[in-house]
Amino acid sequence: MPKENSQRASVLQHVSQNVRRL
Repeated sequence: MPKENSQRASVLQHVSQNVRRL
């Protein structure tokens, strides 16, 4: 698995949490 994919998943999770907070 590419490293970029892992980083993207982490960012997506962070955004998801931010949206949930909203």
